[in-house]
Amino acid sequence: MVDRTVKIAGWLSSVQTKVTKQGNPWAIATIEDLSGSVEVLFFPRAYETVQTFLAPDLVVQIEVVSTLAMNKYQSYGIDEHPRATRRRKCPP
Repeated sequence: MVDRTVKIAGWLSSVQTKVTKQGNPWAIATIEDLSGSVEVLFFPRAYETVQTFLAPDLVVQIEVVSTLAMNKYQSYGIDEHPRATRRRKCPP
């Protein structure tokens, strides 16, 4: 496994709040820039920390710390899409 840090900056075009089966809030935020858009999932613990910063029409920067895990297909060079398993917010 390999840890990588990626910073994403752009316009927060939408935020959808959801609730887990245990009743904890979490969110899906769409961040856009001139090159495209990306959805970022904020699971309950992270959402609790950043919920006041998640409002549409804001410009944000998010630091994503991900653990890249190779599956059996990646070892053969078939699948190039790693999974992000941890996320954290950049300080303002």
